[in-house]
Amino acid sequence: MSAVDRNQINIFLRILLSIKSLFRLLIDCFSGTITFKQFLLDLRFRLISSKAVEYDDFDWVKYPEYYREELKSIGRKHQLIISKEDYSIIDGELESQRENLKPLHPNHKILYEVIQKISPKSILEIGCGGGDHLANLLELNHSLAVSGIDRSEGQLEILKKRHSNLKAKIFVADITRPLTVNITSELVFSQAVLMHISESEGRFESALENMFMLATDYLVLVENWTQHDFFAAINRIMAANSDWKNARLYFKASKADTYSSALVISRNQTLDLQKLVDYSELLAGRPLLTH
Repeated sequence: MSAVDRNQINIFLRILLSIKSLFRLLIDCFSGTITFKQFLLDLRFRLISSKAVEYDDFDWVKYPEYYREELKSIGRKHQLIISKEDYSIIDGELESQRENLKPLHPNHKILYEVIQKISPKSILEIGCGGGDHLANLLELNHSLAVSGIDRSEGQLEILKKRHSNLKAKIFVADITRPLTVNITSELVFSQAVLMHISESEGRFESALENMFMLATDYLVLVENWTQHDFFAAINRIMAANSDWKNARLYFKASKADTYSSALVISRNQTLDLQKLVDYSELLAGRPLLTH
């Protein structure tokens, strides 16, 4: 199949997905899954002006307005901020110890489980946003050295309000550009960040390369695996990086959501996780798109 044919197929698939997204948004709005304001913002950001800035899914300067509504929506069904007393690790799973707690979002739960299993001494979040993941992971392990970066100062203003006493080093930086901060950590992770970055001008792959540079031992990604060929990009980067050329790839799938899974890259250590052999294990029957 030629590159032209593949592009035409991808365009057709994206049109279908846009139509599907519109109906999904309508259903979510009427069911109360998202707020009406988020519905309007979602239309503007994703379906109307999604290609306006650097071809990413969002205009990151305006994104905090959407993110505030997203937090409200997710918070209706899921516990966003936790304390150590709320959960215990049982057979590798994060189990609630209180009956009145809402369930964790599947992405968040699997992220915390994987990081708890690896048990690093320091972590760095790419696109830390409102800071919930950093705060929650610090609750689960008070000895962690915690850092985060986000390209949006507006996002970090939300973090200051939600977690005013968070003991973390927080920096403003764009992960798609040459690094301006030196904050290497044992484990670097992202959750629903790289999936929104465009492949134009190599920005997505630059973000991944920078994450490898910032991590000394592990990378953990929890993303929408259809939005990029993460598997191919990671293997290209590892082949060109002598520090990571022998790294091992693992994954953990969520028991609650077929499409929620964490990809783990370990530079040296063998982990008690399922090895990632083929990208189809993360796609779970979905088509791979370009971004």
